[in-house]
Parts: sequence; structure tokens; C-alpha cells
Amino acid sequence: MRGDRLRDVLSFAVLAGFTSMLAGTSKSKSTSPEPAPSAAALPAETSMTVEKMATQPDVSLAAVSVLARCATEKTHPACRLLKDFEAAPTYTETAATVLWFGESIGIGGAGDTTKEPLFVTLELSPSGLAGAARVLLYDDAAERKDGDALLAAVKQGKTIPTSKAAKLMRTAPPANGPLKLAKTKGRSLAFVETPPKVYVRKSGDRLLVLEYDPDSSLAHDSRSLSAKAWIAEAWLVR
Repeated sequence: MRGDRLRDVLSFAVLAGFTSMLAGTSKSKSTSPEPAPSAAALPAETSMTVEKMATQPDVSLAAVSVLARCATEKTHPACRLLKDFEAAPTYTETAATVLWFGESIGIGGAGDTTKEPLFVTLELSPSGLAGAARVLLYDDAAERKDGDALLAAVKQGKTIPTSKAAKLMRTAPPANGPLKLAKTKGRSLAFVETPPKVYVRKSGDRLLVLEYDPDSSLAHDSRSLSAKAWIAEAWLVR
């Protein structure tokens, strides 16, 4: 497995070195006979701070909805999630460490309607909530089968203890460490980076993740396939 926009290198069997966040993926299979998956990591935190985040506007759902053509065509697979995101309350977490796994959908651009596996790791400490949102890409049919089986299970509130994808997601450290999350002026939490571009809310048993930067497209996969925005729904990996 490999990952992008959030992208780095890791073997299913042996942790390997990571490359920089949002950079292209390179990998080596010399440390393991198994196909090497990788996890993608969010851009490194720069000048934005938790205190400054409180003054930042929430993500523009109206702008993203226009990209998805929700008011006219109403057939884009992201429109349902955008409505769910709009209605969702602020995310809160009480567990020390949690893992969410789901699927991200591209909105606009070359990656429009593209679906990619996405996982989010969150850690709660005395200094607040931090984590990473990363995309998982599969190198072969066996890896895809493993990931697809886990996704089907978590949607039903179940898990697969032997899943290699689950093991990877639990143990893969973000390239530059976890990023802090802080509340915007709206209901979303956002990863603390400059500019803010990854927003989180929770709807029922799902974590909703919306990526949007009005000034740039966002690449995810190994082909650098970019979209104007991405929205994901993810379920708890137990």
C-alpha cells in the first residue's frame, strides 16, 4: 500500500522511512518480502497556532457545494456527505487514542468523483487533541482485498483482528508528527496548518473530513491526481 496527499512510505511487515508530507511517494521493498504500503500525511504545521485558529472562518460549504454541482445536478456522490457535514456538530473526543477508517471522494478537477481509502488517527493529551489524516493506496489485489474487507467490517461496527491494513494504520507515525486540531469560528475542528485546509466534524458514528483550499487543488494518489476538494466519511476501527 502507498499513500498520497497525505503521503509517505511504510511496509506492512517493517516500518520504513517516511518522505515529506504532501510529497511524492518513494518506497523500498528490500526490508520485507510483502508489498509495501504507505501512509500519507498532512502538511507540516507552520505559523498557524491554536489561538489563531479560533479567529479563522469555518470551511466554505457553499463553495464546495458549487464545485460538486449539488444545487443543479444533485448526483455527485459527495453531495450527501456535504449535507451531513453541514448538519454535524463539533467533534469531541474522550479516548486517548482512536483510529478512523473510511473513504474520501474527490470534488472537482481531475480527481472529481475519485474514491480513495482514508484513515485518521487522533490522540488526546493534556495539551489537547492532535492527529493526522492520511490516504492509503494499494499496490496489489491482496492489499486491496484486505483493506476492502476491513472497511466493510467497520461500517457495521465490527473489526478484523488479523487485518494488515489495521495494523499499519495503528502503527504508522505521521512523517512530521501529529498536528494539533483546534476549533474554528464555526463548528469544525481544523488541523493547525497554514492555511487551514482539513476540517473535521462528527455525525453519529461517522467522522467527516473535508479538505478544501480555495487557492489550490489537493493531490491524493500516486499519480498526483488532484481535486478541488475532498470529503470523507470514516468509521471507528475497534
